[in-house]
Amino acid sequence: MKKTKNVCVVVLGDIWRSPRMQYHALSLADHGCKVDMVGYSESAPSDNIKLTPLIRYHYLIPYPVLPLPRTLNYIFKTLWQSFTLLFVLVMNNTPDTVIVQNPPAVPSLLICWFYTLLARANLIIDWHNYAHTIMALSVGPTNVLVKLTKEIEHFIGKRANVNFCVTKAMRKDLEERWSIKGVTLYDRPPDKFRTISLEEKHTIWSKLGAEYPDLLDKDGGTVFTVADKGGDVSWRRGRPGLLLSSTSWTEDEDFSILFQALQEYEDTVETQSAVFPSLICIITGKGPLKDYYCEKNCFMQMEARESTYTLVR
Repeated sequence: MKKTKNVCVVVLGDIWRSPRMQYHALSLADHGCKVDMVGYSESAPSDNIKLTPLIRYHYLIPYPVLPLPRTLNYIFKTLWQSFTLLFVLVMNNTPDTVIVQNPPAVPSLLICWFYTLLARANLIIDWHNYAHTIMALSVGPTNVLVKLTKEIEHFIGKRANVNFCVTKAMRKDLEERWSIKGVTLYDRPPDKFRTISLEEKHTIWSKLGAEYPDLLDKDGGTVFTVADKGGDVSWRRGRPGLLLSSTSWTEDEDFSILFQALQEYEDTVETQSAVFPSLICIITGKGPLKDYYCEKNCFMQMEARESTYTLVR
């Protein structure tokens, strides 16, 4: 690979909900590279991104959903995304390297590979999962689109200059499945992540309690912490357990497994005499299946007994 000076980071989705790709951009900028980030903007960039002069971002125009059959909508959406992505790539700085997130593979892998041929740039694929296996969850593994997507991932993956993988298991599977040599690149949180004090925790829970009353206690404190008249904060005795998880609410993240585990926990509490804490589960994220899970009864506070859990969304 030639020395990298200009890098284009591509996410065919909300780029500000992809922290890993943002970390790539920040790390590259820290090493003196000019970075162009390309994707959709359904949320806002972080302050770190905004304050980094070497990072620019370019937004794709969302596809206007039309009252058409599902297959036709998929075809038109793919064509729309192909054109808009290629247009944005061509209209900006010619990069030495393009880093693209997979999934989705269609059309991002094809367009980015084609563009790197035109620009004589390096192509790096950051494999988070397989696009064809996610698609198969909704339409079945024998669907022609699934088979086509699988071939595209194989074809482009073999021709990428570098393949990043989020885990060793992903790297091993790529090699065994398609003989693609990958590099495991673990996520590392930025410097802003740190251990916060008990007082800061109390402040955070108090602010969240304004929106989610389940986090507040009747005495004016939170269910986790209590502050005395002098303002000193301490842990509350008998406080509940906390389970925190983020998700993109996609089909490949089966959150019903969590709900089954919570139900097993509840059953254990009911059948054993040992004292188990109540649980508060906070699940964050945005995605296509969020409304589906929010309608399920397990997202409601269950008042059968004190040990039941509350899910805050």
